Amino acid sequence: MGSHQPVSLASCQSSSSLVADHGRRYVCDITADSPINGKVPNLPGRTLKGAMRFVDSNNRRQTPTDKNNWGPRFGFVYAINNATVFRGSYGIIYSPSVLQAAGTSGSSGTAAFQSSTGVSRSFDGDVTAFARLDNPFPNGFNRPQGIAGGAATQLGLGISDVFFIDNANPIIQEWSATLQRNLGKSSLWKRVISPTKATT
Repeated sequence: MGSHQPVSLASCQSSSSLVADHGRRYVCDITADSPINGKVPNLPGRTLKGAMRFVDSNNRRQTPTDKNNWGPRFGFVYAINNATVFRGSYGIIYSPSVLQAAGTSGSSGTAAFQSSTGVSRSFDGDVTAFARLDNPFPNGFNRPQGIAGGAATQLGLGISDVFFIDNANPIIQEWSATLQRNLGKSSLWKRVISPTKATT
């Protein structure tokens, strides 16, 4: 899953003591109808969204595009006097989505290439045994389907909501405030505060 990140920047100087700059970065990870769309009763007139896609030579996108990743940035420098400067900045950036890090997340990126099979002991309240010690899996195993099932892959096997949120890019907000003073004789005093807040 790739990304496009165009950037626009601008700078202005309002006085000999103050310079400000601002910019915007747009991050875009480049929707399909659900394979059960139109087959679910009691949902007239509604279009079900969400389908598993596999990347191949004709389809380079596995999930819907996350299109709202605007990252504004603002910064300024203010000269308090000839020896003291105050700098400040704020910006929003976006981390790669979980899907972009597929292979380590254990979620969307590995779906259909791993599976599990539960033991069904009985279907009538333990009156009749279904799974026995000599044959704990009488119906066989749920084997990884790979891409064979297409959009219907994993249907009936419990598709979780991670398939529909893992393509979102985590948001990181960063602030920075710096007070710097020239003490002379090649000496400099600096105080920096740089908090960060991350959300998904």
